[in-house]
Amino acid sequence: MSLINKFLDQTLPESFEAYLEHRFPDFRYVAGNCETRFRVWLKKLTSELVKLTFLATALGLGCIGGLYFLRGSWFLFKDTAIGARYIEIVNAAGAARLSSVLSLDFIELTLIVMLLTVIVCLKVGVISQLTMLRRFFYVGRSALVKLGWAGLVCALIAPRLVEFYPMSFSLAFGLCFLPTIGILSAALASSGKLFPELNLLLFWENLRQKREVKEIKNDIARIMEERGRE
Repeated sequence: MSLINKFLDQTLPESFEAYLEHRFPDFRYVAGNCETRFRVWLKKLTSELVKLTFLATALGLGCIGGLYFLRGSWFLFKDTAIGARYIEIVNAAGAARLSSVLSLDFIELTLIVMLLTVIVCLKVGVISQLTMLRRFFYVGRSALVKLGWAGLVCALIAPRLVEFYPMSFSLAFGLCFLPTIGILSAALASSGKLFPELNLLLFWENLRQKREVKEIKNDIARIMEERGRE
């Protein structure tokens, strides 16, 4: 016996259980089938989350290495005569903001960026799957369209990153752009495997057809009844 049926046996009153068995003879089979499907879905969910975790970890390590490389390159550039001249004449304020970002703790910064990216990408993936946006505007589209999706998601992540660190929107956007490109496609693919599409038009069409079939059956039953009386 499945766990859900054991739970029903222990919690439902005998009178109500007998009523269910009388009105819905297959309710135990349906309950057990739902439990089996939920177990399969839970196993698939765990697998997809593990994949996303490994992907986010690999991207995070790459981001840390890239940030350290940028820090070394930037401070080397600042120490040159050309770099000092550029900062003094062209963009002193931008150079100061960049230096402040490159002076942060990269491990903590990367952890926050990756967490925000994974959470927002999963939300976008679930919503786009349920609303069928993923099917019509992402799957099978060109790389340029997918970059546009990544840009829109980055526009959602960047303001949240600014809440953690005093940086401009453009810097926050640049920090989360590459991780978003890597995470977004995986999150959308996982959402496609885990969640259904809520096709409301198809739902209403099926409901209308069922009503029409029911009306036809009622008409046939009424005609047969009238003929029987004759």
